[in-house]
Amino acid sequence: MCCRPTATIMLLLPLLTFFPSLLNLMFAMQNSALYRNPTGNLSLGNFKCDPFYYLWEEKLTSSMVKGQFFCAFLCVGEPRCYSFNVAEYPDSNGLYLCELLVTDKYRATGKLFANAKFSHFSPWSPCESAPCMNGGVCVPEYEWNSYHCDCKPGFCGTHCKRGDKTCSHIKLCNLPSGSYVIDPDGEGGVKPFKVYCNMNDKGGVGVTVVSHDSEGRTLVQGFDGKGSYSRPINYTEANMARLAKLTASSAYCEQFIKYECFNSQLLSNGNMYGWWVSRDREKMKYWGGVDSVDYKCVCGLNNTCADINYGCNCDKNDPTWREDSGLLKDKSKLPVKQLRFGDTYYYGDKGYHTLGKLNALYRNLTGEISHGNFKCDPFYYLWEEKLTSSMVKGQFFCAFLCVGEPRCYSFNVAEYPDSNGLYLCELLVTDKYRATRKLFANATFHHFSPWSPCGSAPCMNSGVCVPEYEWNSYHCDCKPGFCGTHCKRGGDKTCSQIKLCNLPNGSYVIDPDGKGGVKPFKVYMTDKGGVGVTVVSHDSEGRTLVRGFLAKGSYSRSINYTEADMAQLANLTASSAHCEQFIKYECYNSVLFFNGNMYGWWVSRDGEKMKYWGGVDSVDYKCACGLNNTCANINFGCNCDKNDNTWREDSGLLKDKFKLPVKQLRFGDTYYYGDKGYHTLGKLKCFGLI
Repeated sequence: MCCRPTATIMLLLPLLTFFPSLLNLMFAMQNSALYRNPTGNLSLGNFKCDPFYYLWEEKLTSSMVKGQFFCAFLCVGEPRCYSFNVAEYPDSNGLYLCELLVTDKYRATGKLFANAKFSHFSPWSPCESAPCMNGGVCVPEYEWNSYHCDCKPGFCGTHCKRGDKTCSHIKLCNLPSGSYVIDPDGEGGVKPFKVYCNMNDKGGVGVTVVSHDSEGRTLVQGFDGKGSYSRPINYTEANMARLAKLTASSAYCEQFIKYECFNSQLLSNGNMYGWWVSRDREKMKYWGGVDSVDYKCVCGLNNTCADINYGCNCDKNDPTWREDSGLLKDKSKLPVKQLRFGDTYYYGDKGYHTLGKLNALYRNLTGEISHGNFKCDPFYYLWEEKLTSSMVKGQFFCAFLCVGEPRCYSFNVAEYPDSNGLYLCELLVTDKYRATRKLFANATFHHFSPWSPCGSAPCMNSGVCVPEYEWNSYHCDCKPGFCGTHCKRGGDKTCSQIKLCNLPNGSYVIDPDGKGGVKPFKVYMTDKGGVGVTVVSHDSEGRTLVRGFLAKGSYSRSINYTEADMAQLANLTASSAHCEQFIKYECYNSVLFFNGNMYGWWVSRDGEKMKYWGGVDSVDYKCACGLNNTCANINFGCNCDKNDNTWREDSGLLKDKFKLPVKQLRFGDTYYYGDKGYHTLGKLKCFGLI
């Protein structure tokens, strides 16, 4: 019974009657793989064969059939079936083993193996056109003749088109700060490499940060000749070729550089003892904060150097600690490849160099803060990392030091002076807004953090405002489920709101009626055509036997939903445009509605005894087959009501959100020998915005 590699099986259910609407359905779904009609049953299958392959996945059923077509027929009739294995050879009765499976080869790619005794059939895939870009994996969604792309890290969008050249590209996917692999020049170029993405700095545009092995403050001493001290810079996980591609793919690049000197000169009007080397090995003649004028540091641009006859503070070359620092910004030269210094040989002569990460953090055009507007918290102390501790004449002088230090964001000042009338001044790496839990009362200090641009409380829905002083701006850290500049988009009422922020599928806590209502509860979010679907599980989802119950509704199964009671779920359905829940009863000589003489029913969330079954939602004593007169006995409204010694079933989706979820299942007529049934109840699913 070997199938050809290109063989397909296509069938349509039901085929008992023919209507013009059925013809329209066949025409509309001719390119579909699997299609569920409004009753919740699978009505069309278009399967493709993999000869001599076997998918090792969870089996729904195993049965003996006459051939491949009959196995496909069983799969199409089972709502949970997505593919099947068929034995290649028959048994002694001429029948073939048919295994119905819960998934397909596209979703279980690592479980399809060669097997000389079986052939595997999975549906024709809407992913055949390979729509997912940049290594994204296409996942078919047969019910809607569609698909979605599982993008590799750093990519997003319907087809994974938005991506990972730099962290600014990754930020477009609303991903958080963290380590990512980027590929600045795409496939076929330099090898991708790992960086840190800071998604909060610089207005939240996504800053690519590359570390190296020479970031610490490093002593230079014992080197007399010009440039005789040499420090090569080794960047983390990236060589110069990769970093050149990064700078070419970025609008702006910057790197902080500083030299602290004691009787050690730097550029010295061209008689250079110190310099930095560009990525292309060029000996650079200017210092940080300049980027164009030879033999100049920042102070040389505005004639504020220690000796105005020179272009750098260090060039005064006296036995006093001085420094020159600033940001290098010429992206065609960055990153720094090497540092060179000299004039530190004689007793007491020395220097310290500091080189920052390659990144995009800056303050103003010269790399230094030029304005500070600080607000005092009297008798408070911020316990944070200190940049420097020094003695000053008062608060104003401490503020002056902070304004002149590019890494300073706040400071502590002692309340009382020492014996020389000086006050302890501590410059800090952050402020009270970002380190709210580290600000403590202290009778001997005052704390000063900058005036905050968050004063107008611009962040909505409990978002936290984070100031960005360099640009007199801010960004909002939104609470889970909200997004946008001011956390206005989305929300946590339902997963459909949460999905508006392009968050991934997974577990979330929702609060359908907001503060002051029922307690928030945890749900699982999936999506349906890009719309977030709220999924609530329960304790009765498995196929469950009903046997030994004679009287009407004498079998009772109460449904307990995971982490949610009926009041909470009622608020969920009220906050959703649509809700649905799959229900099925498999029967062997066991009736259901019996034209009003009911033995089985389901109970609504409000305790109402419901008189219709899944796929109907309005007509009493009807199942789906009763709507189109296709029941096993056309005198009854359900297949089970034929009440014969044959396995039958009635199933479909319940969709009245004012009745959902199902609170209880009731059955009977399973007492006598052989009489029995199985019930299956799906998860509650709600979606759509109101």
